[in-house]
Amino acid sequence: MASSVSPVLREYGHVVDDGGCFPDVQKVISFLNPDTCHALLSDASSAKAMVENLSAKARSLMDHHDAHGNVPMDLFSRASMRTRSIDVATAACHCGDDALLDAFLAALPYLYTPGCLRSDPCSVLGAVWALALDELLFRTAERAINDPPTLDRCSCACGPPDNDGVDRSRIVRLAAEVQLLRLSAEWMCVTVFRRCRGMMGCDGPGLSLAVFAVTCPRLLLSAVPGLVDTVLAEAAALMAAVPAADAEPHLRFLLRTLRGVVSVDPGRLRRSPGAARTLADMYRYLTADPGRGCIHEAAAITDTVLALLCVVGGSPSALAASPTALDLLVDFCGPRPPVAVDPSAVRVAASLALHVATQSLASGSRTVPAPLVAARATWVSFARRARHDVAAAAAAAALADVTSAASTSAAHRGGTPVTTPWSPAPFPPACLQRLIPAERCWSCGNGHMAGRPEKTLAKCSGCGVGTYCGPACAKASWKADHKRTCAGWAAYGATRAAALVCLDARAGAGGTSGDGRLGTMSNAARNRAGVYATVQEDLSGHWATDWTWPAARAREVEAAGLQLRDVVALVERATGAVVLAPSAAYAHWAGPAPAALLDGALGKHGGRVLRVVHRVHPPHVQVFGPRSLGLVGGGPPAERSMAA
Repeated sequence: MASSVSPVLREYGHVVDDGGCFPDVQKVISFLNPDTCHALLSDASSAKAMVENLSAKARSLMDHHDAHGNVPMDLFSRASMRTRSIDVATAACHCGDDALLDAFLAALPYLYTPGCLRSDPCSVLGAVWALALDELLFRTAERAINDPPTLDRCSCACGPPDNDGVDRSRIVRLAAEVQLLRLSAEWMCVTVFRRCRGMMGCDGPGLSLAVFAVTCPRLLLSAVPGLVDTVLAEAAALMAAVPAADAEPHLRFLLRTLRGVVSVDPGRLRRSPGAARTLADMYRYLTADPGRGCIHEAAAITDTVLALLCVVGGSPSALAASPTALDLLVDFCGPRPPVAVDPSAVRVAASLALHVATQSLASGSRTVPAPLVAARATWVSFARRARHDVAAAAAAAALADVTSAASTSAAHRGGTPVTTPWSPAPFPPACLQRLIPAERCWSCGNGHMAGRPEKTLAKCSGCGVGTYCGPACAKASWKADHKRTCAGWAAYGATRAAALVCLDARAGAGGTSGDGRLGTMSNAARNRAGVYATVQEDLSGHWATDWTWPAARAREVEAAGLQLRDVVALVERATGAVVLAPSAAYAHWAGPAPAALLDGALGKHGGRVLRVVHRVHPPHVQVFGPRSLGLVGGGPPAERSMAA
């Protein structure tokens, strides 16, 4: 009976196992040229066999270690060569990703038990199996989480790479395996441990954790509830033990992990002890050497750390308790700010510092944090320098006033409360977190033009709101629903944009939309900005007696010709942030509320309900019916509250 093993797979086995105790690395790499890699990985059975053989060797080594307390060097070298060969092959060809990942997933139950990696950071499982899986997960999702993608994994024989919507769907499918998510978090901890102790091998950062955090944060938080605290603790340990140059790759991925999970539940970061200090330390660590890295990377770090500090600032006392974080805000506004601080970042820093100062005065202590008081000269100087930026100058002037001896004394005596440029809003508009992630195709979830990852998505020529990766998706969406909603989105966007311009004009320096460019945009761009703008509402009271915005926004939606089923409202109570997003777009975001919750709500009142998704996890969805929205007669009934 003829063997079913392909010739190229048979030759691969001979090459990687050749050389006795120490296989010839150069011979293996020479064998794995791009054409050979494609021949191996484009055959699903061969790709599967590569992982199955690696998994079997890993299991054999683990059993030998358990029985004898040691690992045979020849077997370990051959297993390591299998790991290296998979690394080389997948760097050159993407055609076998599904087969490889399915084979890894099939081996997971008999190789991994939670805690086994951390209990033995030098384990064979980590060195030869988890490492290969971690790198493959990052490569298969890189197009979905990097903008623009940086890896070129196509041989001459490979077809075009999958669009990142397909890549994201693949990762979400894998994330249904809870043990895989736990392994990912545990592997991150192991890589930090090994780096802190200077161990050889496996010293790169854990990559897959950031992949899951960016693509499916809710699944990750369900599998690893204490993830935020763990990431912050690992970052602190890394900075305490390793020079900045060695820690940088790890810290970058830890920041990406935090930003991913915070997008669906910012409260976890606010509640984490010492979060503000650790974030400030991470920023200083990553920017300590201005000559290392490029301006774009430094700007991205600044944006991420400031965004996370703004999340912590939703609980001002948490930020006020960290002199390190407050000193960083002062440095941003000083005459010589840290590298890559653009005017918008300075505006955010000044607004956040003023928010902490005024909320501290209004608290029981009635004192402004000492670092902000000591920086009064900085606020005075910055108010003069920032005249071109009305919002930043107003925040700095208010800081100069609130940190003066007279103001602090009046606060101690119970004098008139200090007002902010954005009063009565509960949180600085400049510091509001974008509730809208990166744009994605409304039809397939792709983040770039089909086959052209360097090009941004196209907008609907009619409304400027619908987003598509190519004519095929635009046509499919038009037939499915956009033909009905296109004019409605144009009308709703124009209404919201006009309202934002009026609010900005009345609020002046405390502008509500945080975007003074609305008046200069094209109509299509204005429509889009109006739809996706994050505004502030008073969310502090009870929904039935104090929330007026759901009824007002519902009337706007229907007046524009849309149906309430066409929108999803996203809210964050700590900051009063509210945005109504198109439900067609929301379905493709990272970590949306489960479709069962959202679609189930449409079963009542003919779908004439406003669905309000809170930024918490597990997800919490409020459903406002037509009576509570004032769309029909009668008193408001109790809204329904749904949670996963």
